[in-house]
Amino acid sequence: MNNHVKVIGRSLLSLVATLVIGGGVTYALFTSNQVSIAANTVSTGGADLRICDGTAAGGQWQDTVTTAISFAGLNPGAVDQDVMSGIAIYLGNDDGTLATPVVPVANCAAYNIAVTPGASTINMDFIPTTGNITCTAADPSFSSSLNIRYGFQVGAATPVWTGYKTVAAWASSTTDYSVGLTPGNTAQLLIQARLANTYSTQGASCTFDSRFVGEQA
Repeated sequence: MNNHVKVIGRSLLSLVATLVIGGGVTYALFTSNQVSIAANTVSTGGADLRICDGTAAGGQWQDTVTTAISFAGLNPGAVDQDVMSGIAIYLGNDDGTLATPVVPVANCAAYNIAVTPGASTINMDFIPTTGNITCTAADPSFSSSLNIRYGFQVGAATPVWTGYKTVAAWASSTTDYSVGLTPGNTAQLLIQARLANTYSTQGASCTFDSRFVGEQA
């Protein structure tokens, strides 16, 4: 009798052990063929700045204009003198549409043949600098006395003005001025000049380039 009990007991133990071992068994899963999205492309945006002399019809968007801006007759006295009277120069955040009718510059209706329309995707602030400074013998250091400031007017908005710096100081300037010009839009360039009331050299003059770089706003 006892022997039978022992046999049954061993059988139960064996069955339990088998169930425990069976619980750890893994099975293969069905997997499908692979599908994919081919040739994904990620690229950065761009920043393209153009300039146009829109003083008269036929102005073109390009990289350089040679408009003669004269500071003639500037007198001492720290008085702001508008040196862009009668001149309409525009900076354009070039997304490729600057020559279309939606741009609010009637006289800048084409790209120069040497320019590929841009693809700017950013709002732009501006960094003005000067270069190619040459002053006459009357005062070779006149560029360190002549003060100018730049203004950027978008549409009918109040212009964004820089502070005054000498022509010489602008050459090494890295300051950007907050304009936030959107892609496809334009800003009219304004320039004012002044001389300190202590300046006394007559007949002094300088020539120089005004240069602008657009920076992400």
